[in-house]
Amino acid sequence: MTFWEHLEELRRRIIYSIVYILIFSSVLYYFSTNIIEYLTEPVGKTYFFSPTEAIFIRIKVAIASGILAALPFILHQIWLFLVPALEKGEKKYGFWILFFTVFLFYSGFGISIYIFLPYITRMLLSFGGDVMSPIMGITKYLGYVLWMSGGIALSFEMPVVVFFLTKLGILSARDLLSKWKYVLVIILFISAVITPTIDMITQVLVASPMFFLYLISTFVAFIFRK
Repeated sequence: MTFWEHLEELRRRIIYSIVYILIFSSVLYYFSTNIIEYLTEPVGKTYFFSPTEAIFIRIKVAIASGILAALPFILHQIWLFLVPALEKGEKKYGFWILFFTVFLFYSGFGISIYIFLPYITRMLLSFGGDVMSPIMGITKYLGYVLWMSGGIALSFEMPVVVFFLTKLGILSARDLLSKWKYVLVIILFISAVITPTIDMITQVLVASPMFFLYLISTFVAFIFRK
């Protein structure tokens, strides 16, 4: 293809991805109140502070849920754009890369929502004690949920990132094994950023699956070494 043909192909894939997001977002808008109700369960009642905030929150939740639901289709469009430039040996990894990218992201997101979110939120609220009572603004609360769940979901992509770095010759299993102490410190730091609490149990709880993924990444680097 020429440069302009590549540009036209990219435009087409972007349009398809946007259409997928709009379709899923439109459907999920009707379930946005149910989604909000579930996400706010750890804090109970939430509040909005302007006449338009409630409707905009429902729209934002619908769009975020739409992107999450459309992720496999968006990745498929990215793959269709890239596949003409790949060699035969590289194409055989395509399906498994897409599968594990989606699987790991959804796994991380699901674990953060179903396990970490209720525990961490209640832990944070307990610091108010009998002196302070929370008035939970819905916009800030959902921003906190997105920050935590998105951070954990992205951290679950570590094996996929390591796979690419290994195939590029940037990383090796020996490098990962020799640097495990430094990686552990980095993981603990990331878990502290994702979960803004001074409770070490919570940080270790979040860091444990990340370190397990690091070990899996080391195995991936060994299997797919150049």
